[in-house]
Amino acid sequence: MNIIKFRICYTAQNGEKRMIYDDNRYLIGLNGEIYENYGLDWKTPMWEVPYDVANPPILQHFTGCHDKNKKEIWEGDEIRYGHQIGTVEFFAGSFICNWGDQTDDNLGHLMIDKIEVVGNIFKV
Repeated sequence: MNIIKFRICYTAQNGEKRMIYDDNRYLIGLNGEIYENYGLDWKTPMWEVPYDVANPPILQHFTGCHDKNKKEIWEGDEIRYGHQIGTVEFFAGSFICNWGDQTDDNLGHLMIDKIEVVGNIFKV
């Protein structure tokens, strides 16, 4: 069974970078917009676009894979594979690793037990 999870990444107006996982204060609208609940609770919701963001939030997918340390691998993560460091991206319906000036690899073609998450594009 594939697990579908998302994380939200954004920079607050005060410059703080935030990464939110499975927080029940947020939802994704049918239009792809991210909304935050500013109401008192789920019984009296007040859904609005987050007001404290400097730039629009970025939604990232969970790849369904874990690295050699059992850490989840997400779109936007920087990974080490041997001597290479690349960025996980979602492209044409699958997750790839962009190595920069080299060819991209489908994440499923790499030996997952050799991958290590070393950061993410947000430096959070």
